Amino acid sequence: MNRPGRILLAVLLTLILVFSGLRPALADARSDYEAYCDAQFRRAHVQSGVVLVSVNGERAAAFTFGPRTQQGGEITPDTCYRVASVTKFVTAVGLMTLYEQGAFQLDADIRKALPMMPIANPAFPDKPVTARQLLSHTSSFVTDVEYYKPTWELITNPENKYYEKKYAPGTHYAYSNMNGAIFGSMIEALSGKSLNTYMQEAVFDPLGINAAYHPALLRDQSDIGDIFGMDGHMQILYMSEIRRLENYVDTCDPRGNCGYSVARMYISAAGLERLLLTLMNGGAWDGVRLLQPETVAMMEAEQEKLPGSSVSAPSRYGLGMEHLPGRAGGTWYGHQGRVGSFTCDAYYQKDTGLTVVVIATGYRYSVQDGMVFLAVKLMDEAQKFVAAQ
Repeated sequence: MNRPGRILLAVLLTLILVFSGLRPALADARSDYEAYCDAQFRRAHVQSGVVLVSVNGERAAAFTFGPRTQQGGEITPDTCYRVASVTKFVTAVGLMTLYEQGAFQLDADIRKALPMMPIANPAFPDKPVTARQLLSHTSSFVTDVEYYKPTWELITNPENKYYEKKYAPGTHYAYSNMNGAIFGSMIEALSGKSLNTYMQEAVFDPLGINAAYHPALLRDQSDIGDIFGMDGHMQILYMSEIRRLENYVDTCDPRGNCGYSVARMYISAAGLERLLLTLMNGGAWDGVRLLQPETVAMMEAEQEKLPGSSVSAPSRYGLGMEHLPGRAGGTWYGHQGRVGSFTCDAYYQKDTGLTVVVIATGYRYSVQDGMVFLAVKLMDEAQKFVAAQ
């Protein structure tokens, strides 16, 4: 063998030795992280759930815990859950596909997109509510207000309880379910389709995600999880939800259907992971472009800092997505959902290439700086897991 051939052989042998040594190290790191998840779930008295971590687009850890339903069954990364307020985040992505089509303007009076709905703060009649304000939770809707099929005529009454009377639209951050409710109304009004139909066609099917706003509308109903209550009691049985399909209206009715986009979506941890990867990759994943990079960058941005923005107040949210700055490794982007004894947290971190999805049910969760403490611990630990690789 000549000298160049010997050199090439030596290099190949070295690479083989290096990578053969890496595989056990990576496997050990994954095992350690999943053991950490198990310990934290047990410490928090979680009854069932799942944690998915990906690094630069590759699944790095998949931890499942507890039974899938009241009757048992195995949880998988594809188990669909009703993910509470994470519904708003996913719906906002769908709404931004309509923005890219030129269907609405972010800083125009929202009544141009929704002429059938009198959305205006009567305390500030000259300050219109805009889509940018709704998406960043600066619209002046109060935090706790009836959002499911509200009485619209009462909203423009000066004595109503829907709006902040001290803050004009765009000048104050206050998280409100009412904002997310209108995301769905906008999609129906602008597309002429039901919320579920548009999202299936524009977001779920292109990305290969099994998701719907009612479990009976899922493309695949073979892997759905119950929402456990504390102490073994059940909070939401998905089969009971399916039997109540008559309570869900899958038609285009922006005024009557207001509220489905707040907390009703069923989606899996794997589906959320795929959406996070799409956003982290500038709106495209696995050969599918959902949004343009500049649209995703605008969703991630602090809205009060953008030229011509109708938002002047700092907010915890960009356009439909939460910002978690100041963490090791950089800012996280995504959303959380909390209801009863259920939590769902789905975030990506551009600087490290991390995505983390944590779904936990049947426990009394605690909150730290507005975030589920269990999720924060698992996200921080995931950064150590990445460093170990």
